[in-house]
Amino acid sequence: MDPRFGGAEMFMPIEPLIDCATTGEFMKALCDFVELTKEVSQRVLYFTGHGRSERNQFAFEFDGTQSAAFDVVASLLAPTSGRRNLFIVDSCYSGGAAAAGLKSGATFPVSAGSCVLSSCRETELSREVPGHGSLFTHYLCEGIRTGLDGIRTPEGMISVTDVVTHVRRKLGERGDGILTRQTPTYSVIQGEGAFWIATNVSGALVDGLDERKPRLDGDPLALPPAGATFADLDEAAIQAFAGRHPSAPADPLQAAQQLGMLSAVGDDRPSAAAILCFGKAPHRFFPDVASIFSVGDKASGSLVAQQVEGTLVQQYDRFIELLLRHLDTHSTFDASGSRSDRFEIEPAVLREVVANALTHRDFVGRGRVQVHIDERQIEIVNPGAFPDGHGWEALLERPGKSLTGNRRVANFLNKLGTVEGLGRGFHVLKAFRETMGNDALRFEQAGGVVACYLRRAVRTDHAGASAAAGDMLERETEKQLGQALALQARSLPHVQMFGQRFALEKFFVEPMMRRADGHSIAYHMLLEQVRKTTGYKAVIIGAAGMGKTMLFRKLAFDLQKSSEVHTPQHGSGTPGEEGAAAALDEPLILSASFRNLNADLPLVSAIAQGLGAFPTALDHALHRRRTILLLDGYDEIASEQRSLFDQRIAGLVEDHPDLSILLCSRPAASLARPPFDAEMLTIMPFTRGQALRMTDLGEPGTLAKMIAQLPEDSPLLANPLLGQIAGLTFSGYGRVPDMGHRVGPVFVEYMLKRHDTTKGQYRRALTLDPALMGDVVRTTALMMLMHGESHMEEQAGERLIGAALRLTGRGAERADPRRVLDEMIEYGFFLQRDGDHIVAFHRSIMEQLAVEGARVISDPEIFTRLVMLLLQRHRSVQLSTDLLEGWISDRAQGEAVLERLRENVEHAPEEVAMLLEQVIAKSTGKLPERHGATEGLFDLPL
Repeated sequence: MDPRFGGAEMFMPIEPLIDCATTGEFMKALCDFVELTKEVSQRVLYFTGHGRSERNQFAFEFDGTQSAAFDVVASLLAPTSGRRNLFIVDSCYSGGAAAAGLKSGATFPVSAGSCVLSSCRETELSREVPGHGSLFTHYLCEGIRTGLDGIRTPEGMISVTDVVTHVRRKLGERGDGILTRQTPTYSVIQGEGAFWIATNVSGALVDGLDERKPRLDGDPLALPPAGATFADLDEAAIQAFAGRHPSAPADPLQAAQQLGMLSAVGDDRPSAAAILCFGKAPHRFFPDVASIFSVGDKASGSLVAQQVEGTLVQQYDRFIELLLRHLDTHSTFDASGSRSDRFEIEPAVLREVVANALTHRDFVGRGRVQVHIDERQIEIVNPGAFPDGHGWEALLERPGKSLTGNRRVANFLNKLGTVEGLGRGFHVLKAFRETMGNDALRFEQAGGVVACYLRRAVRTDHAGASAAAGDMLERETEKQLGQALALQARSLPHVQMFGQRFALEKFFVEPMMRRADGHSIAYHMLLEQVRKTTGYKAVIIGAAGMGKTMLFRKLAFDLQKSSEVHTPQHGSGTPGEEGAAAALDEPLILSASFRNLNADLPLVSAIAQGLGAFPTALDHALHRRRTILLLDGYDEIASEQRSLFDQRIAGLVEDHPDLSILLCSRPAASLARPPFDAEMLTIMPFTRGQALRMTDLGEPGTLAKMIAQLPEDSPLLANPLLGQIAGLTFSGYGRVPDMGHRVGPVFVEYMLKRHDTTKGQYRRALTLDPALMGDVVRTTALMMLMHGESHMEEQAGERLIGAALRLTGRGAERADPRRVLDEMIEYGFFLQRDGDHIVAFHRSIMEQLAVEGARVISDPEIFTRLVMLLLQRHRSVQLSTDLLEGWISDRAQGEAVLERLRENVEHAPEEVAMLLEQVIAKSTGKLPERHGATEGLFDLPL
């Protein structure tokens, strides 16, 4: 409220609300504020405190028990014509308040003329550190006090965009620490012009000319994204780019330095521009970098859309390919009768407008580039604004000067031949308008986006145009679904296991299943029943490691092979040449995993998204064709989402009674009442012969010797996954691992040996020695089970690894969590990357490692709490029994801990109490004792 920064005290109608304890107090103050500010031009609502996600919406939190939904607050502040709202939200998960808007095309709770500035993304925590309090608020206020560290702005004002850039830079300068990793973001909803926060004490620019000399020449993409390293760049892309420069060094790092891909001399971190153009996964640092392509009639809603991913160069190529596929060609003949074909809009024009959208877009705020084509026009929208003091009309009239704030991106794309650079592309656009008319090309700016419109040739046959539009939509729908099914079919014949690729046919051993009446059913009988019975429904149950996912993969493969679905080949040609997406008289085979389904979407849309197909295409096919749906991992649905998924599955079955649907799951109490009437099948334990076939991957004699050494009741025989680990380990070490005591270190040692064998001279260089790494792996698995996290964002994974390192001790706590996580993934220590998430590649391995990890606990009371926590969270008698058998070292110790568990029976919920009694009855084993640190085991904030 200092006059130097805006003098807001004269406009403050009420005192700031400090330490608000209840929702009622907050809402009353908010209503008073709304009433007293009805006539002001811009209102600012600043909130710092706790936030949470409720029913997939952001909410303000008070006193840990009460909350106020953000959409309710936003509706109270709905601005009238000509007035605007600025929401500044500093709390955990506050990105949920700015998670959508006009820029992203989604429904948004804030009225037009509003801006939401959030301290972090919707999945991140808003951090506090001693001496500063909230980092976001600290750097926000610092930016206002220092005038953005001496950087002048065109109007002498500080905007939301200026603040986001400043705070992100400051957070990046603090380093890639756990406490500082957060990403401020904002979203503008149909507001005209900038949203101002304060007066800039550094002053305005002189005569409208940019005389600022900020660090790194003012390019917001010159700085490295938080957490980015040289390893995040694609070395093949660097070498391809360096090939255009004969003087570039052969070494990728030196080439990147010389070609301007790094943030500064002596700093091997890549610039944001380099990540966008040459990164392995740009979406890890820029969640909205992916673009959208759509075709169809927006007014009627009959359109299909797809996501265009990858680097900016890859997106550019894909957009041009898609646009040319949907444009008409016109043929002309010269005097000699030679034919010449031309597109209705020259490709050079398309290249220029697409390149402009990708190059000049705003990468700091939220929003995506969107390209849409219908019968009338091509519409290209990008988040951002015209260059300061310029408009597209002026640039078209006087082409020759290129203006962009993203100078490095423009330079990279220019050198790759994607953009013209130096304003030469505007000559192409000017020539197009002069030839086709001024209305053939126009640009508009509104609400934080720039839109370009290219008029297509007008059809005089309106009926024909409508039919053509319908045909185009139908064609695109069938073709896209066919491509998605073809991609699914190509992925089925092979499986990945422990970093190796195996043929499904060789790896799969047919299991036997037991019906509810006790009769057995073989795999080939199940396959025949699914293939021939319309509307067949079943739930297949199996313990961890029993091959449920492999069974469903083989079912999908065999059904796909027998149905002989005809899918079009990718490439050019007429629709008739490409053929139909699938034969209508053959069943449609869909395979999906619950862990990959978006709970926020309708079930058909979520399945389509997982397949990479359009929801409209899948819905259309469900109504026209017999469909077999295989859904894996029902037990992996979060408990709070299970009823929602059950309702959606039941609704899908009701809408499509002829749908055949199979679920697979670990044993779960919820399966006593599946979401539809179904046959219940249980996978039976493997026999010795099945186990031998399962582990036979090329050394039958050696593995037969291993099987012969195992006792008849060995769990390695009954569980195919544990048998596979044993077989791989025996091949490398010549001994049978004691799976009750040694799976962790043996598994780690085997994976390291396999890595050395396959990498030749590139030997391992672990941060921790193998024995210590084995302990960290076990502790990590235990903590993942405790917190119910088998699929987490990478930042949460780093926090969990950091906690595991501290708990393991013995020097491990000094290791860098990110580096240890990268090594776990690189060497295959039960973790792998799935996009920007970290997942455990099999629950059975995680549980076995967790059993070993639990032996670090020496305190019986803490161990009892652990058993109760896991039993309540996972409802698994087997897991709890394994934990006890792995921890108990003698009868006295066992009796003591079992007595503690008996004391919990009467206080536990009825279902948990029944399971606990089963655990106590089965837990009589004795295993060696192993002690370690336990402080902080239950305190990890995920």
